[in-house]
This record gives sequence, structure tokens and C-alpha cells, in this order.
Amino acid sequence: MFVTTTAQKQINQQRQDEFFDHYVAAFITEAQQLKLSKDDLIALIERGYQND
Repeated sequence: MFVTTTAQKQINQQRQDEFFDHYVAAFITEAQQLKLSKDDLIALIERGYQND
């Protein structure tokens, strides 16, 4: 099946939007409830990438 470059970009953008809506927004809400700062969140994400 052939997918145009434009279609690939649109699909990727849609998936990124869904990722934000389903994961990132909830992650930030939970972090705010835990009184975590933006820097705290960044540190947690970086720690996650170090474990790869």
C-alpha cells in the first residue's frame, strides 16, 4: 500500500495529539496533584530514558 508523505505527516500528527490527550495531559494533572514542578517532571522523564 502506498501512503503519501502528506498522509504520513497527518497520521503522525494525529497520533501525537492523541498521545498528548491520553497520556501527557493526565501525567501533568497527576504531577500537579503531587506538587511536582516542571523541572521534577523533566527529571523523571530523563530518568526513564536512562533506564533504556
